[in-house]
Amino acid sequence: MKVLMSCGGTGGHIYPGIAIAQTIAEAYPDAELVFVGATDGQEKIIVPKEGYELHLLHVEGLRKPKLSPVNLRIGILALTALHKAKELIRELKPDLVIGTGGYACWPSVKAASELGIPTALHESNAAPGKAVKKLQGSVNCIFTNFEQTAAYLPRARRIVRVGNPTRSGFRLLDYENVRRTLGIGSEKKLILSVGGSGGAEHFNAAMLELMSEYDRNEENLIHVHAAGNRPGLYETMTEQAAKAGLEGLERIRIEKFIYNMPEYMAAADLIICRAGAMTISELALLGKACILVPSPYVANNHQYANAEVLFRAGAAGMIFEPKEENLKGSAFVPQVCEILGDKNRADRMGQLIKQFALPDANHRIEAEIAQLLGSRDEASA
Repeated sequence: MKVLMSCGGTGGHIYPGIAIAQTIAEAYPDAELVFVGATDGQEKIIVPKEGYELHLLHVEGLRKPKLSPVNLRIGILALTALHKAKELIRELKPDLVIGTGGYACWPSVKAASELGIPTALHESNAAPGKAVKKLQGSVNCIFTNFEQTAAYLPRARRIVRVGNPTRSGFRLLDYENVRRTLGIGSEKKLILSVGGSGGAEHFNAAMLELMSEYDRNEENLIHVHAAGNRPGLYETMTEQAAKAGLEGLERIRIEKFIYNMPEYMAAADLIICRAGAMTISELALLGKACILVPSPYVANNHQYANAEVLFRAGAAGMIFEPKEENLKGSAFVPQVCEILGDKNRADRMGQLIKQFALPDANHRIEAEIAQLLGSRDEASA
């Protein structure tokens, strides 16, 4: 059996694809899993690191305003990518094609549907993106994380709420064991911060201020920050850290990208991060105290909606700045002090966020994939 996973752009689309691929590999050990993405996305780095074959298509997301010469060029690219995706699918001959949203998945999923290959989409967010909306009438099934997503997809053939899949690493980790592996002493508190797989300039600057104003004075605190893969972000942040006198502090670690993110998330006492649906699902599965920083640059402001639900439930802290250039590290200090200074408060947040987890999401997806493959076998019999 061969399955083509189509995803890309940002980690919010890539990691669900990897989690679904791992679920398929566990259920079908002989399955061949291949990825296809876009030439300009984070998948070029993340997918090969996970050990999967990757093919790339030149496709881009639409810009604002809709009617513009740039979008005309992007539309032509999409049609070209659709033709190339058909050539790739004829060559690879997959039994099933699964997309996880975003512009990178549109050509492959559309091509597969036109070629009569079973197709499915997974939508992590409550409000689906443009690609999922455009593909809704073409695919055999759409998997959703939120119940209300169905209201946005009136032309879908079939919609099943399965939750968000989680990578196998998140299901096998223990706080104490991981900390020993990472060399983090029991007396140390660990803050993990990340502004997304690509990184975010203003988020990075705020974390640098937090390190300067708070971290440097806390001897029993380790802060590990992922600056992001986009060119220049890591270099800029490390230069600014040196100017701030933080370069020699081993307790403050700035990385370009953290490839063993599940381990660091499991080991953390507090996580400061974005509020994408996949991130929230992983936080919920691990039961982690967190401060969510919704990105103001996403469609329909869906990260703010995600974070607000958890914040109102007492399951997460939240700091939101509509103009993110105004985001300041000092704004984090009171919440960081409250969470790290009160173990009962941190434990309570962890228990509350666990209520938002659907721990059997992977099994639900496995069952739906088996049904899709079964319908294919019946059709070819």
